[in-house]
Amino acid sequence: MTQASPLARLFAYARPYRTRLVWAVVAMALYAVGSAGLAALVKTIFDNVLQDRSQLGTVAWAIIGLNILKGIGSYGSAYLMAWVGQKVVTDIRDALYAHILGQSAAFFASSASVAGPETISTSCICSSSRARYMAIWRGTVSVLIRAFERRPSGVTPQRRATTSCTR
Repeated sequence: MTQASPLARLFAYARPYRTRLVWAVVAMALYAVGSAGLAALVKTIFDNVLQDRSQLGTVAWAIIGLNILKGIGSYGSAYLMAWVGQKVVTDIRDALYAHILGQSAAFFASSASVAGPETISTSCICSSSRARYMAIWRGTVSVLIRAFERRPSGVTPQRRATTSCTR
């Protein structure tokens, strides 16, 4: 009998909450679209707004709209990831308690302490893993959106000259 990896076992606990995880990824994509949109506005700001103040109102409203989009994405992903994380931790605690309560009387007679640090630190696991997963997903989606961003035909990104700092 082969044992599943700890990560695979953890993902099994998250399987019932796939729908909310998908919505969390959608919210992260909204955040990434807002971030990429703000980065894309920099060219418009330098070319049009700072030189002759054309498109000032459009750019201002675009900045506001994209920040609202980022806020919705950030809130949605944080809420949904926290909700799923809490549910997974609750399911793990329930499984642990069911396992402990299913033990024989001899187990309880030989064990000095039933509630160890494993039962107490599950909330720490939840909060640290949630923050890491959110950062990984947001960064990945932002990079993907930025990589596939449409450029006008015939326009290629300019490369900056690199200099080496030698003494």
